[in-house]
Amino acid sequence: MTAGHMIERIRNMLSQRQAKLVLTRVPERLPSGRDLRTYVDHIGLLSDSTALIFDELDEALEWIEDETLRLAGHAHESQESMPLSKFEIFHGLSEQEIQALERCVRRHVYQEGDLVFSADSSGHELMLISRGEVKVSLPLANGKSIHLTTFSRGQFFGEMSFLDGRPHSADIHASRETELLAIDRKAFATVAAGDPVMSVSVMRSVALAIADRLRHANAELREMRQA
Repeated sequence: MTAGHMIERIRNMLSQRQAKLVLTRVPERLPSGRDLRTYVDHIGLLSDSTALIFDELDEALEWIEDETLRLAGHAHESQESMPLSKFEIFHGLSEQEIQALERCVRRHVYQEGDLVFSADSSGHELMLISRGEVKVSLPLANGKSIHLTTFSRGQFFGEMSFLDGRPHSADIHASRETELLAIDRKAFATVAAGDPVMSVSVMRSVALAIADRLRHANAELREMRQA
């Protein structure tokens, strides 16, 4: 109770400065078994918009980054759809090769909160974000999930299932209205058969992206062990 009132005082001081209190990883229950989230709400900590609670630190940091950009007058991202030719993964391809890839593309639009695909579901498409943003999370046995990362306009995901045809390894949800360009594995193989140079270029970009993400994951694991 004392800690709760101290946090409330901090929130009030921040509110006077037109700032917000951001809390993350708040446990559901105290060691005594008391429902902590209900108690936090009971003391009025969430009675207005001056305090926010996020399940994961990454989610809180993303909100802070977005809010910082908004307050600075910078748009978070363009609302225009990005054409296939503008994706970095396809840089260096000729206009004819891009047109050939376009024949493999299917466009999908998801609303905020929509499930793009779930972990262990079958997958065979490379998904490119033409507009919007998606969140990647890992489901846990207790029904909760861990937020892994967020991908935005110009990035892609689903590359592992695109390469090996095996089920997806994580859940993907749209965090705002999002347009995706999906390239089917079999359709790409058909086009690539007639243009091996283009095929090698695309596969090389996908491989480099996977390597970069693995290096990032290794760095995070190293930091966790040293903490």
